[in-house]
Amino acid sequence: MTEQNQQYLFRMDKTESPLKKEHTGFMSELYAYVDSSLPISTQDAYVEFISGVAKIIGSHKAEFTMNGEDSKIFDTKIPRVGKHELKPKTDWGGVSFFITSEPENHVEKYLLVKQSITPVNVLGFERHEKKDEHLLVKEGIALFVSSEPDAMDGKIRRVTLRIALPGDTITLHPGNIHGVFAVSEKLTLMETSTYDLDIEDLIYVFRPVKASEYASMN
Repeated sequence: MTEQNQQYLFRMDKTESPLKKEHTGFMSELYAYVDSSLPISTQDAYVEFISGVAKIIGSHKAEFTMNGEDSKIFDTKIPRVGKHELKPKTDWGGVSFFITSEPENHVEKYLLVKQSITPVNVLGFERHEKKDEHLLVKEGIALFVSSEPDAMDGKIRRVTLRIALPGDTITLHPGNIHGVFAVSEKLTLMETSTYDLDIEDLIYVFRPVKASEYASMN
């Protein structure tokens, strides 16, 4: 069960999509699916919802392939993931730290996300108690998911999904709930944050789907 049995209503951002016209079919399907979804209050309902989004991304994956010039950071960093303590592997891809300074209260790292064609490749729906973070899209196309603490309609908390291209950013303060889908074949995000790395600071509203868990579902 989620915190305090809270319900979450996922809706697309209403500003004009930055994607090119050749992706109109993808966006139409995504808008129709997300904006017709019901409020979510359980892990199972969340997994069903993100599986639907992943299915739409998967059905259009040929539109979002990348060449080597568009994914240099990803292609350089991903082979090292899992081979160093500052480059942990995850089911959705991996993390590559390159600045960690406790005295300066500053951390910079890359989030390397594989295309979200299954719910496994979706970052968890989470918040932090202390950490401030700023995400910058370096390579690929992201679908940012976010909700501020005061985004309430009665007892239902509104959650916004927004397409983000290279150069686009999102700032997340403590209490902001957030997640990420990778629309493109590869996604590289640069995260700049405060030095709040304690595991207790990370609170999952809906936890990410593990590969082993997903395998048992199919």
